[in-house]
Amino acid sequence: MKLFSASLLCFLVSWVTCASAGRYEGFQVLRVSPRKDVETKLLERMEQEGYLDVFRRGRGGWGSPRLGARDGRLVTRFCSPVMYGSVDVLVDKAKAKLLADFGLKSDTLLSDVDRLVENQMRGRGQVRYGNVTWDRYNTLEEIYDYMDHIASEHPDVATVFSLGKTWEGRDIKALRLTRDGDEDTKPIVFLDAGFHAREWIAPAVASYTFHSLMHDATGLLSSAVWVVAPSMNPDGYEYTWTGDRLWRKTRSNRTSVCKGVDPNRNFDFHWMEVGASDNPCSEIYAGPSALSEPETMALADYMEAHRGRVKAYLTLHSYSQLFMYPFGHTLDLPEDWEELDRVAKLAVEALTAVHGTEYEYGSCSSILYLDAGSSRDYVKGVVEVPYVYTIELRDQGYYGFLLPPEQILPTCEETWEAIRVAAKEALAL
Repeated sequence: MKLFSASLLCFLVSWVTCASAGRYEGFQVLRVSPRKDVETKLLERMEQEGYLDVFRRGRGGWGSPRLGARDGRLVTRFCSPVMYGSVDVLVDKAKAKLLADFGLKSDTLLSDVDRLVENQMRGRGQVRYGNVTWDRYNTLEEIYDYMDHIASEHPDVATVFSLGKTWEGRDIKALRLTRDGDEDTKPIVFLDAGFHAREWIAPAVASYTFHSLMHDATGLLSSAVWVVAPSMNPDGYEYTWTGDRLWRKTRSNRTSVCKGVDPNRNFDFHWMEVGASDNPCSEIYAGPSALSEPETMALADYMEAHRGRVKAYLTLHSYSQLFMYPFGHTLDLPEDWEELDRVAKLAVEALTAVHGTEYEYGSCSSILYLDAGSSRDYVKGVVEVPYVYTIELRDQGYYGFLLPPEQILPTCEETWEAIRVAAKEALAL
C-alpha cells in the first residue's frame, strides 16, 4: 500500500483546514487498533504530518521499544501494535470513513464531541474574584483572580509573580507559598500544569493545590517554598475558551499555515530525537529550535536560576492515569530510578486510597512511549532536580480531555494526596 498517494495527500490537507475552525459538530473520538505494521505506519505518518489529531497513543506508542522489570532485572521488549498500539483520535465523519476504508478497526469512545464541549463552556464568567470552586472548569482570568485573592488575604504566606511573558504578551503567573523562616534559602517544590492547553483538568488540580497548601497542617509550607504555576501555556488555554476547545499547542505565529508549538517537545534535552515532528501543522511539532517558545524558556530560566534548591518538580497533564518519572527519550533509566520508583509507588498508593482510582507508575518509556524534549526530562537531565514526575490525570480515555465537571473534585482530592506524599519524601519530612 502506498501510504501517501497524491489524492490522499490532497484529501488530508483539507482535514487541517476543517479542524482549524474549532467547531466540533459531527466529530467523535475513536480508539483505533492497528493490526498490521502498515496500519501503524499510516497512523504514525498522519500524526507526524499534521493530518490526524491523536489524543492518546497507546502504551508503547507506535510499536516502539518498551522497558520492563523482571525479578529486579531490566528487560527490553518490543510492543505488538495489537497489544499496545491503539490510538485515540479525533475525527469528523469524513475522517472516520477514510480510516474505515483503509480497514482500520476502531471503537467509538465519544460520539458527540460538540455536546460535551458546549456543556463544559456553561457557567463561564459566573465565578468572581476569589471564589473558585471545583464543580466546573475555570477560565484563565478566574484562576489568576483566585491567585491574587490568596496573596491579598495572606501576604505573609503567598506572593504572585510572573515567570515570564507568552508569545501574545500574557503573564505566566505562579503562586509562591511558604511560611516561617527565610524563603531565600529553603528548598523548593515546583508544580506546574497546562503546558497542553486542552488538558483542562490539570489547571484545576493545580488551583486546588493552592487551597490544599493553605489548609495543610503537616509542615509542608514551613519546610519548603512551593511554586505553583497553574497554566504554563496561558495563550493556548485562553484560546480553548474563546476559539477551539481542543487546541493543544502554544499560539506562536511563525508561519502562514499553522500556529503553535508543542511545548512539551520543545525543551533542550535530546530535542527532536524521538516522538516529535518538524511539521508546523503537527500536534507534536517540536518548534524551529529547542526552547524557541517563551513559555518553555520561562521554566528553563527559573530552574536554572534556582539550580540546587529545587528538590521536586511535578508537572500535571492528562489523560491516562500514570505517575511517570524520567526518561522519555530513551529506554535507559536515571541512576536514581529505584528511589524515584519507590516514591512513585507511595504516591500512587496514597492517590488510590482516596477514591479507588488506579494509576500505573514507572518511567515514561516503560509505561507509555518514547518522546523527547519534555519538561520532565529537561528538569531531570539538565537541571538535575532529584525528584521529577509527570502525573497524567484522569481518565483512561472514555472522556479523555473532556472529563466531566463532576470528576474535577475527586480528581483534585486524590491527586493532592499523591503530591503531598511525593513532596514529603523529597523533603525528607
